[in-house]
Amino acid sequence: MKIARLGETQLGALVEVSGEVVKLRRHEDGHVFLRINDGTGEVKVAIFRNVAAGVDRRCLVRGARVTVVGRVEEYRGELEVVPREGEEVRCRS
Repeated sequence: MKIARLGETQLGALVEVSGEVVKLRRHEDGHVFLRINDGTGEVKVAIFRNVAAGVDRRCLVRGARVTVVGRVEEYRGELEVVPREGEEVRCRS
């Protein structure tokens, strides 16, 4: 799905988005937060500690091209994609 098409109507839905990691933040408790851009927009990807442990580390760097499958959720007024397991975050060549 194109990131620009994500909206409140997708809340709770399982979606797949792809793009480049343009921002990355690692939280001290093990959570990882990405921003990915597909050329139509950007979306936050929230990878919680239990999921982050199973993600290929090559995907968790700025500039990586990734595909993420996850549920669309809203946190503090912002939509985010939340993968349920590490395999739902994949690096693309």
